[in-house]
Amino acid sequence: MKKIKPEDIDEAVEALEKGQIIVYPTETSYGVGCDATNEEAVARLFGLKGRPHSKGTTVLIPDIVYVQEYIQVSAKARALMDKYWPGPVNIIAPIARRSRLAKQCSQGGTQSLRVSSNPIVSELIGRFGGPIVSSSANFSGEPEVYSADAVELDADLLIDAGDLEKHLPSTNVKVEGEKVQVIRQGEIKI
Repeated sequence: MKKIKPEDIDEAVEALEKGQIIVYPTETSYGVGCDATNEEAVARLFGLKGRPHSKGTTVLIPDIVYVQEYIQVSAKARALMDKYWPGPVNIIAPIARRSRLAKQCSQGGTQSLRVSSNPIVSELIGRFGGPIVSSSANFSGEPEVYSADAVELDADLLIDAGDLEKHLPSTNVKVEGEKVQVIRQGEIKI
């Protein structure tokens, strides 16, 4: 796996454009991702992690203005996004009818989305210009990774931001209409 510094982010953008798998720092731990619209890349990422294909995954988008391209946004979902984004809160809502995300990203007709508050990820997604998959950079079921040197996944490229502060994982909130359910209580308390 090739390691790059955060200032060499254009190399990571090129890797995403080529359908490659990259590791990057997030606000909670190191994450692993790829172009969320590339079916082959998403399938490869699931294989690298040993993640069951029945599970969906979070997708990072550059800004809240793009959210309706991917999920149906109720008033309650919008209020949560306005309050907690950018930040480590994943909003899970019904998929938008015209979503162009790879099918494996979703689960049971819903999609998990987030706008990251990590400046490296924000710049990466902004330069890439599209959504990227975001999963923890570990094998499925294993603990989160907080050091670039501890990443064991066979990704194509790693943005090495050194050792990260240890945080709880992101909070997962499912919103259907006005019904809100916290699926995983994480770094942000809801």
